[in-house]
Amino acid sequence: MSLSEFSTDLLEIVALTTHAPQKFVSSSLGVTGSVPLLAKSSDSIKSIEVLSRSLGDYIDESPGNLDPMQRASATVREGIRAGKLSSNVFDDVNFYMDSIPSVPEDSLNDTEFHIKALSPSPKFTKVSNLKNYIQNNLMHCYRESYSNCNTAYTNYHTLNFFTSSHVPSDTVFLYPNFTASRDSSGKPYISAPYIPKSQFSIDFYINPRYQNDVDIVNNIPTGKDFKAGTIFHLSSTFALSLVTGSSTDSYNKSDKFRLLLQLSHSADIAPSKIDLSVGNNERTYPNDLIFVTGDNTLRKNRWHHVSIRWGGDRINQGTGSIHIDDYETRFVVPSASIAHQIGSSVTNEPDALCVGNYYEGNNQGSSALSAFFNSTAAAKHGIPVAPGHSSDPDTYSFNHPLNAEVHELKIYNKYIDDSVIFSSSFTGPSDFSDLLFYVPPFFVKETPERDVFVTTNRIVHTSTATPFNTFCAFTTFGHIINLENFNKDFISGRHPRMLNLNVESNASATGSTMNEIIYATASNRKRNLTVLPNDNGLFFPNFEILRSGSESYLGTSSPMNYYVTDDGGFDASIISLKEVIKGGFLRTKAAGDFLERCSGPYPENIKKEWNKTYLAILQRLRDTSSNQITIFNIPSMFYSENIKHGSVRFKDNILSGSGGKISINLRDDTNGGLYRADCLTPQAYWNNVGNIFYNEGLAIIKSPHLMFFGKDQFEAKLEGTHNVYVSTLNCFADAARVNSSSNDGYTPLSASFQRNDIDSKFVYIDQVNIHDDNLNVIMKGSLAQPVVKRSFDKLLFKLKMDF
Repeated sequence: MSLSEFSTDLLEIVALTTHAPQKFVSSSLGVTGSVPLLAKSSDSIKSIEVLSRSLGDYIDESPGNLDPMQRASATVREGIRAGKLSSNVFDDVNFYMDSIPSVPEDSLNDTEFHIKALSPSPKFTKVSNLKNYIQNNLMHCYRESYSNCNTAYTNYHTLNFFTSSHVPSDTVFLYPNFTASRDSSGKPYISAPYIPKSQFSIDFYINPRYQNDVDIVNNIPTGKDFKAGTIFHLSSTFALSLVTGSSTDSYNKSDKFRLLLQLSHSADIAPSKIDLSVGNNERTYPNDLIFVTGDNTLRKNRWHHVSIRWGGDRINQGTGSIHIDDYETRFVVPSASIAHQIGSSVTNEPDALCVGNYYEGNNQGSSALSAFFNSTAAAKHGIPVAPGHSSDPDTYSFNHPLNAEVHELKIYNKYIDDSVIFSSSFTGPSDFSDLLFYVPPFFVKETPERDVFVTTNRIVHTSTATPFNTFCAFTTFGHIINLENFNKDFISGRHPRMLNLNVESNASATGSTMNEIIYATASNRKRNLTVLPNDNGLFFPNFEILRSGSESYLGTSSPMNYYVTDDGGFDASIISLKEVIKGGFLRTKAAGDFLERCSGPYPENIKKEWNKTYLAILQRLRDTSSNQITIFNIPSMFYSENIKHGSVRFKDNILSGSGGKISINLRDDTNGGLYRADCLTPQAYWNNVGNIFYNEGLAIIKSPHLMFFGKDQFEAKLEGTHNVYVSTLNCFADAARVNSSSNDGYTPLSASFQRNDIDSKFVYIDQVNIHDDNLNVIMKGSLAQPVVKRSFDKLLFKLKMDF
C-alpha cells in the first residue's frame, strides 16, 4: 500500500443540468401522469410497524408478550445456552411469514402527487391564502424580471363567433346606422354613419378556427355542409361572408376557406344560396355584383389579414381588389357607388350594420331593421332609439352565423392605398379621419346605462366599468362578462345591440350556485365566450388611442384608471384587476355579519333581495381584486429544483360552456408570462393572460375570459430542472512510487518473460482508497480487474461520484 497526498487541483466538479419532461392529464376519466412519492413502490414491501400492529392479537396471547420472530430468537438463544446444535422455530417463523401477505401495504406506496387546478370560493379558504401569497409576495418579488407580473392582463382580444349545440346560432352585433331620423322638432335628417359615399375599403384580421361538424355514414366520417358565415352585412350595400373551400381533412371536414363579397343589390341575396362555382363578373342581375376569392385562400387556425378596396369608376376604371395576405383577387363594378340611395323614409333602409351574422327579412314597416332599436330595447339595453317602434321586428332571421375569430374590424370611406394595407397588417390605426367604423376590440371603461343583472330577481339600471359583472361576482359569486365594455365602435362612439347575447335569467333554471343558473341559459354561455384572448402575433395594436388627452389616469372617475400597474404606473396595454370594486362597499365586521342576514343575497341564498349597498363576497374576503382566476399548483416532485423556462403548456380541450367547440392552449413566454397559443401562425407571446412562477411551481390565470379554464379537464406539460453534480478525483500512481505491496502473500516476480525487460518488477493495483486526515476510508474505487504497475509506469485513476 502506498499513500499520496491529495490536493484540490486534482478534483474536478461538473454540473450536469437535466430536464425531465412531465405530462399530467386530469379529466372525468381520471388522472394520468401522477408522480408517486416512492420511485419503486412494491406491494411486497411491508412496514414492520404495520406488521407488528396487525399481529397485536397474537402478541397479546403469547407468553412474555413477544411477537413470533422475537420468540424464535429467544428459542435459538436458549438452545445455544443449553448446548443444543439446533432449535425448532418453524412454527413461529412460518406464522410470521404467512402473516405478511395479509398486512396492508405501507401508505407511502399509494401516495401520489397531482397537478391541481384551484379556484377561489365564496368563503376564505386555503386558495384565498394562496391567491394573496401570489399577488402580495410573488408578484412583488418578480415584478422587475417577469412579464406583466401585475394583477392585470393584456388588453388584446378577439371577437369569437362560433356555433354549437349548446349555444344559440342567431346571435349578432347590430350597430345603429339610422338612415332617417328626426330631430327634436320632428324634422327628418340623414345620418347613416356606415354607408360609404362612393369609395370604400374594409380591413380586418380573421382566423377560421372552427370546422363543420361530422356525421358517421356507413362507418365513414362525413363532414356536414359548412354554411356560409357572415362577417359584415349592411343591407343593400355590402355583405362579406366566410365560405368553404374545396379542401378537406381526413375526417372530411373543411380545412381551407375563401371569402364571398356581395355589393349593392346583390348584398340582399342570402350567402348560402349563392353558387360559388360561377366565376367573378360572369353572373347576371341580381347576382352580378357577387365575387368570390380564389379557392382555399384561407387556412384553418391561421390568422389572415384581409383588405377589400374599391374606388368607384374613377379609380382603376371600377376595378377593386380583395387582398388576403399576399394573395389578390380582382373584381369590376362599373358604377359610381355601391351605396344604397337613402331618403327620408324610415323603412326599407340599411338601418343596422350586422357583424357576425346575415339579416334576412323584408325590412319594411313593423319588420324594418330600425325596429331592433325600438324604445323598449333602447331602455333595456342602453342603445339609441329609432322613432316609430316599440318592439322588435315581426319577421326576420339570422341564419348565417360566423364561425371564426376576428379583430381589427375597420370600414373606410376611401380607397386605401398599398401603404395603408401594409401598415394595417402589423399595427392599429392612429389616424381616424377616413374611418367609418373601427372595433379593435378594446376594453373601455365607458358603456351606456342599461339593465345589469345582479341576481335572479334583481336588475339594476346602470353602466359598467369593469371586464366582468362585479355586482354578480361579489354578491353570489356568479360570472358574467361585461361584453358591452369590449365592443365599442371607436368612430361613432356607439355600442351595438347584442341580439340574443344579453344576460337572461331563466326562471325555471335550477342549481345550487349562481353559475349553474347562469350557464343553464344558452345565450349566457355564448356571451361569456364571445371575447377571448388574442393569439395573433402578426399584429401589435395601437394602445395609445386609449389615452384620453392629458387627463390624469388616477382616480375612479378617470376613464383610464384601469390601465395601471400594481405600482400605480400608467400602461394602456393592460387591464388592472387589482381593485374591480370600490372599497366603500366594505362594512365593519359586526355590521357585515348583520347585513348578510338581512340586507342582500349571498352564495347560500342567491334569491335574497339586494339593497344596492351590501356585497357578501367582498365583506367575507375583504379583497377588492378579481376572483375570476384559476391557480395551478404544481408539486415539486414534477420539477425538482425549478421549472424550465419555456417548457410550460396548459390545455383545456373543452372550455366550459362551449359544447366542445372551443379549445384553449396556454404557453409560457420563457419570462414568467402565460399567453394563448392556439394559432399556427406566429403567436402573440406578449399578450399576457397569467403568470407562471418557475421556482415555486405556481401558475395563475388572470384573464376573466378564461375563468373556467381547467374546470372540467386539463392537460399540463412541463420540464423540470435537476442538477446532477459529478466530482472526479484524479489519483496518480507516479513513476518510482506505488511499487510495493503490504499484502502478506506478495511475492516479487517479473512482469514478463522477456530477457530485455529492464523494469520487470511490478505490483497489481486492484483498489484505490480515499482517506481523510485520520486515515479513515471515506471513498473507495474497485477495479474490474487488477492493473499491472511497473516501477517506472505512471498511471492515472479517475474516481467519479455523483451527488
